[in-house]
Amino acid sequence: MMRQAVLYFASVFWDDPVGTPQQVALQLAQRYDVLYVEPSPCTVYLRDAGRNRRWLHAGRSLRRIAAGLSVYAPPPMLPLKTRVPLFNRVSQRWVRPFVRRAAASLGMERPVLFTYLPHLHVSVGFYGERAVCYYCVDDMGSLTRVIDPAVVAGFERDLLAKADLVFTTSRGLQRRFAAWHREAILVPNGSDPALYAAALAPSTPTASEVSGLDAPVLGFSGLVDFRLDQALIAEVARRRPGWSFVFVGPVRTSVSTLARLSNVRFVPAQPQAALPSFFKAFSVGLVPYANGPMVRHIYPAKLNDYLGAGLPVVSTMLPELEELPKHIVTRIAGADEFIAAVEHLAPSRWTPDLVRSRLVFAAENSWARRAMVIADRIDAVLQGRA
Repeated sequence: MMRQAVLYFASVFWDDPVGTPQQVALQLAQRYDVLYVEPSPCTVYLRDAGRNRRWLHAGRSLRRIAAGLSVYAPPPMLPLKTRVPLFNRVSQRWVRPFVRRAAASLGMERPVLFTYLPHLHVSVGFYGERAVCYYCVDDMGSLTRVIDPAVVAGFERDLLAKADLVFTTSRGLQRRFAAWHREAILVPNGSDPALYAAALAPSTPTASEVSGLDAPVLGFSGLVDFRLDQALIAEVARRRPGWSFVFVGPVRTSVSTLARLSNVRFVPAQPQAALPSFFKAFSVGLVPYANGPMVRHIYPAKLNDYLGAGLPVVSTMLPELEELPKHIVTRIAGADEFIAAVEHLAPSRWTPDLVRSRLVFAAENSWARRAMVIADRIDAVLQGRA
């Protein structure tokens, strides 16, 4: 019996640092046949050597990742498609035959169209889909550096009107979509608790890059970009020169001020499987984002990753974390509260009862559970149309 096909339009390339799109795709592939369609490269990527190489394979690359999961790299599209609606319509019309051929080569018929991209609204109905799902993981209107918020808001409203299912990673996005869709389903970011629990195993070595650092070691894992509250981190690092600050992940913004501090260290992006060796050295996991529209509606996946390693967590005042208990995450405002929180939490890094409560929380918020919510909702829609 053939499984249901899912045409899965992702917001990141498969080989980018692992995030929500890759994790959810892997889990959905346990139940469906998933074709992960990468974002189309466009001319603005010519300045980026890594993405420029993707041009060589765009439109021709179809690879099998795991049972039930393949990845397709579509051909280049016009730039500015999230600023100029005409460019988007032309681009989507151009790429559809390539995607359809890739799906047909895998024997896919009547797929579920699953997208993270509002500009796919113009392609609804062109893939013979049985159902349409939109998973919103960011406040698209806040991405003013790369989009026109008014244009994308129009894309999003049209997609919401056409979608059978809408999922969001935050309560704020869920509330916002209530005006445009009959039901937005909350599915926050998850984690892989079995992977990160390896940080607690005696057999797991500490990564050489962080071995022997002065304690406490305050760790961050993920993309280092404009959202980071560098002023706050710099102040705490200067006031506590005996503390070590470690940032593991790609750097996409200037960090010259922090890099000059002797107790701040940047480590390049690591394979996900290597992260437990870094977390093993951490005393506290950090979610140190500055206030602003980009973080107003985010539920950071790194929270559950840290907790899966038994780590205490210190975060700035992210609204989505407000209702979580203090033994799960301590929210702080300013350097004084930051310092006080670390001084209180760092000694609890290995306290058995607290570690156990963190592990339980991570297990309850696994990617497997998140994807089960999504898949069960998809199945209900499809069964209603059988």
